[in-house]
Amino acid sequence: MKHSQKARVIVGTCILLVGFFSLFILYKNFRPSRGLPYEQLTMEQAVKYMAFERGYALIDVGTPEEYEAYHIPDAVNMPFDNLTALASENLPDYTQMIYVCAADHQVSKSAARKLCSLGYTSVTEIGSSLAYRELESELLTEGESWFDFFWAKEEPQT
Repeated sequence: MKHSQKARVIVGTCILLVGFFSLFILYKNFRPSRGLPYEQLTMEQAVKYMAFERGYALIDVGTPEEYEAYHIPDAVNMPFDNLTALASENLPDYTQMIYVCAADHQVSKSAARKLCSLGYTSVTEIGSSLAYRELESELLTEGESWFDFFWAKEEPQT
């Protein structure tokens, strides 16, 4: 094999290896939470995302009683037992961002898995709606809304 042919083989092999490695890194970085078909966020992270995003669905998969007692404002109740039917009726866009919560964290995880198995591609499990209530009481002063919290402008110092 001539010197120029060896150089081409080496360069070609290096380019292929770099390409495969790059694809692997991209795949790892853009996958949902490790080992899960859906993304997982803490309630604090989810509240921050929801403050700036538009067009998402926020569903509470707890029982109607749990929903009444603990739901996050603007959440829609789709009890886990009826999730398959309710999702097909109320969530026609399978690519829409869907945030899933329930009073019981394990129920919200199961619901996120179920939605993914139904073909929804942008599912994010945000845990317990009780965590929202705790976060709300920690961060907000009385009479303040989440909008005020995220969009409040600092008063100029005089």
